[in-house]
Amino acid sequence: MVDTGAPGVEVFHQNRSVGVTDANGRVLIPGLHSYQKNTIAMDSRNLPIDADVSTTQAIVVPADRAGVRVDFAVKTKTDAAVLVLTGADGQPLPAGARGQITGGESFVVGYDGRAYVKGLAAENAVTVTLDERECRASFAYEPHPNEQAVISPVICR
Repeated sequence: MVDTGAPGVEVFHQNRSVGVTDANGRVLIPGLHSYQKNTIAMDSRNLPIDADVSTTQAIVVPADRAGVRVDFAVKTKTDAAVLVLTGADGQPLPAGARGQITGGESFVVGYDGRAYVKGLAAENAVTVTLDERECRASFAYEPHPNEQAVISPVICR
């Protein structure tokens, strides 16, 4: 049994398509090889845009006439957004800068000052460590299911 947590996701066994998940995000894969490594994978292209998944592949070794469960633990309520961080001068923060949401997760700033941040609340404060200093910013967040939220600009002073 494979559980992706999302409907309509194609699942593979040994790189061969074996089915698409049902309305509950599950699919049954018969014929796994007993006492051997079986590679189970899912195609993440059909996941909702706001989904968060830590892995798309698992290796299982079932016993003879036994079943196994593969849970890809796809989360669709991640409260995440792309922040476009700029300095007080309006220029994007440099790639590689490290940031931290107050009371939340850390993140790394990418190109053009963009950072993917998870675990947001309605009101957030962020601290970004630059080469020789730190800057701070605050911003509001409102979740929109099945959409990638982009909050721009977030001015870091």
